[in-house]
Amino acid sequence: MTSDLTAPASIGFIKPLSSHSDFCNWLLAVTDIFAEKDWLALIEGKEPRPAATKDATGSQPTASTPSGSTSTSSSASIDTKLDESLQAWDTKAAKVHGLLGRMLDANHREMYSTEHDPATVWKMLKERYQGKNKQRIWLLRSELSKVQYQGEEMSDFISKLQKLLNQLPSAGCTAYEDDDKIFLLLNTLPMEYHPFKTSITNAESLTFEEVSSRLILEHEKLAGEKAASRRGVAFYTENRKPSKVLKINGVGTAPRPLAATATSRDTWRRTVRRGLPRRIEGARGLPTQGRLLLGWPW
Repeated sequence: MTSDLTAPASIGFIKPLSSHSDFCNWLLAVTDIFAEKDWLALIEGKEPRPAATKDATGSQPTASTPSGSTSTSSSASIDTKLDESLQAWDTKAAKVHGLLGRMLDANHREMYSTEHDPATVWKMLKERYQGKNKQRIWLLRSELSKVQYQGEEMSDFISKLQKLLNQLPSAGCTAYEDDDKIFLLLNTLPMEYHPFKTSITNAESLTFEEVSSRLILEHEKLAGEKAASRRGVAFYTENRKPSKVLKINGVGTAPRPLAATATSRDTWRRTVRRGLPRRIEGARGLPTQGRLLLGWPW
């Protein structure tokens, strides 16, 4: 029992609840801590303080011997066990109350100091911040309608969408069914995911978690294909041989044609053999294709 009552070594990663905090995120984090320590039932009011059971006359219960006589020793044993249970519950409740107080800021000290039952404090916090009203529901739905995939990590995007979906029930809205979640997720994807969207819509009996897992794999596949394409382009650019340049009598240059046509090859070879300068009258008799391939501006 001692280990169960040991408070967590550190809760520094949880920001104390304030009037401007995100209550839904705070509630999820704190709930995980209490569940880990097996204190969740107590703080949610599902583990009430033990009370002595009385008989029809209103007196404390007593144990009877087979002969019908009252056993004083048995009654004392029952009272002792009851006292131990009450003491254990009070100790546990005090620790839960203290841990909850460490996760509240100064604005909540009055509520925390005047109410010593952790279940009551927990209920008051949820009633104050969960905001079960139409305005909050419409705000969440508006945010969901604006969510679009922007090229981030797919797992992070799905987590962001799931976070908004999880806030709807706490605001008093009926939770989305898996089909609605899947439709919302697919509707946020760009055109490059169209084949994936088609395969999912043609499939049957898929849960939101299954679609999310397949989408993450599809994202990794597309990312790998894009990376391979970029590497191919880079390899071609780095290994492409530049046009050979011919200097003629120190006057200008003429690039060696890359086109495998007879006219361009013959023209270039004749020019090399003769060593003609760029601007000579005789060169004007070259075919137009040859002049252009030589890079001459005339």
